[in-house]
Amino acid sequence: MKGKTFFTAASLLALGLASAAYAGNLRVVRVGLGTGTVISDVAGIACGTDCDHPYAATDTVTLTAAAAGDSNFVGWQGACTGTTCTLTMNADRSVKAVFATNVAIPPLTDLTPAGITTYLADPMAAHVNSPARFIAALPAEFRKNWIMMSRSESLQTGT
Repeated sequence: MKGKTFFTAASLLALGLASAAYAGNLRVVRVGLGTGTVISDVAGIACGTDCDHPYAATDTVTLTAAAAGDSNFVGWQGACTGTTCTLTMNADRSVKAVFATNVAIPPLTDLTPAGITTYLADPMAAHVNSPARFIAALPAEFRKNWIMMSRSESLQTGT
C-alpha cells in the first residue's frame, strides 16, 4: 500500500517493538470490476481507507464486505474463501474481497482520441470510471497480453 511499511511479527519481535502477544498484520485487497468496502468487527480495518492493520495473537477478526450500488460482492480469496471471513490472527494474513459490477460495460469500438472522448462523455458509459472498467470496454484483441502500468505516462507515446 502506498506510503506504508509492513513488518512481520518476527521482525518486530527481533527489534523489540512488539510483545509475543503480537501476531501479525491483516491485509485486505479489493479486486474485480466492482467496488465496495470491507470492515472488521475488531477495530482496525475500514477498507476504503485503511486496508491493513496489525492484530494480537488472541484477536479473532470477522470481515464484512459491502458492495457499492453498481456492484455485488462475489466472495473471498486468500486466507478466507467463500462468502464469510473469520480469521484467528496468530500469523500474518492476506485476503482479497472480490467485487463484480452488475452494470453492463458498453464496448468501446472507436479507438481514436475523438471516439474515446465521445465514449467517455456518453451517459451509457458513466460507470466506466476506473482503469479496469475502461480496459474491460476495449475489444478483446486489445486486452490480450497487455502489460498495463499505473502511471499515466505509460499510455503516452515517446515516454
